Amino acid sequence: MEQQWLERTWVNIERKMSAQCSRVGDRIPYVPEGGRYREDMGESDIFWWTNGFWPGILWQMYQATGEPNYRAAAEGVERRLDAAFDGLHL
Repeated sequence: MEQQWLERTWVNIERKMSAQCSRVGDRIPYVPEGGRYREDMGESDIFWWTNGFWPGILWQMYQATGEPNYRAAAEGVERRLDAAFDGLHL
C-alpha cells in the first residue's frame, strides 16, 4: 500500500514540476497569482533570500530524472544569480 502511494506521489510530483519548469523556466518565481507566477524576483529583487530555492528544486529534479529541461532552467537561473553577485565584495 505504501509503495503504491509513493509511486503515485512521485508521478504527481514529476507532472507538476515538468509543467512548472515549462512555464517558469529560468525566471525566479515568488508568489503565485491566480495559479501562475507573474513576478520574476530576478527582475524585482535579485538578492531576495529565497531566489536559490527554485534552481535548487530544479537540480534535485534533474538528479532524479535526468531530464535536460531541469538542468537548462537551473543553469539559466544560476547565470542570473552569478551575474548579480559579480563585482560585489562580500
